[in-house]
Amino acid sequence: MKSIKRLIPVSMRNALKYVYYACKLLPYYTYWFKRDIRNSNLFDTEKNDMTGLLVAGHVIEKGLTMPEGRLGFGYPRVRDLISRCKQFVKKYPCENIEIQAALNDLSQYLKLHEDNNYELPADIKDGIQGLLSYQKCTIRDCQVANIEDFFKETKDFFEFAHQRHTVRWYSSKEIDNTVLIKAIDLATTAPSACNKQSIKVYVIETPELKDKVLNLQHGNRGWGHNANKLLLLTSDMNCWNFQFRTSAFLDGGIFTQNLLYALHYYKIAACTMNAELSPNAIETLRSIVGFKKTEIPIDFIAIGIPPEQFKYAGSQRVNTNNIFEIK
Repeated sequence: MKSIKRLIPVSMRNALKYVYYACKLLPYYTYWFKRDIRNSNLFDTEKNDMTGLLVAGHVIEKGLTMPEGRLGFGYPRVRDLISRCKQFVKKYPCENIEIQAALNDLSQYLKLHEDNNYELPADIKDGIQGLLSYQKCTIRDCQVANIEDFFKETKDFFEFAHQRHTVRWYSSKEIDNTVLIKAIDLATTAPSACNKQSIKVYVIETPELKDKVLNLQHGNRGWGHNANKLLLLTSDMNCWNFQFRTSAFLDGGIFTQNLLYALHYYKIAACTMNAELSPNAIETLRSIVGFKKTEIPIDFIAIGIPPEQFKYAGSQRVNTNNIFEIK
């Protein structure tokens, strides 16, 4: 067998391996593609309507808590949310937390402009006022926080977990890399599938590189430039075979949450950003940061030291009873 193997050129052996694994992969990718397309938000469903409300409302929340906020922002987004709310209350119970959170976002938007004597377009003002009769409960508002209370020391994990929030306000203070490394070290206590520990953290602090990376990620407009550093989390696909490819993201998600808690423990504010990049953007990112070809980006985390006072979004959570089943 070995002698026959030597007779086949290396290039041909590699080509045969590609064909073999392509045939093995085809059923998996066919299944994933059909499943993901069939169950995605391309189609109108109740779940799609609910998550659409949460996302649209969160966009308004972000605007309400921007460090460089302005009055009269986001008219197209606000009109879209008003339209979604009107459709939602026709089809579903208005007690649902998703519609209540969206109505609360619109209510805060209206109040902000009324408090500042800023005249909104009539259709937006009338649209919001016409929906407020559907408000049934008080929802967590966007919050104004001070740095001392936000990072208040506690030995109660329940209190600690509820204390941590996404923050997009950063002062000009530098993050001590010694402290940052401690936070990353603490995050390594995260469980890892088969203990493969595939995650790597790239710390991007050079202003030129930071700007280039931010230009690839489109969720940081209006605040990302203030971040002191960016973290890029990657997973090395050499750790996984094709059947377990999703474990890369499992590892990444668990590590990310552990890192967010660790950053909060060391009094560093953070905001997670997606790394849903096109193939060309991934290659550009690789050329900027220098991670290996076997690594895939998982997410970005913008970090900084917040000012003495800042805002953060309420980010209402869905009812716990809706996210578990006991069989």
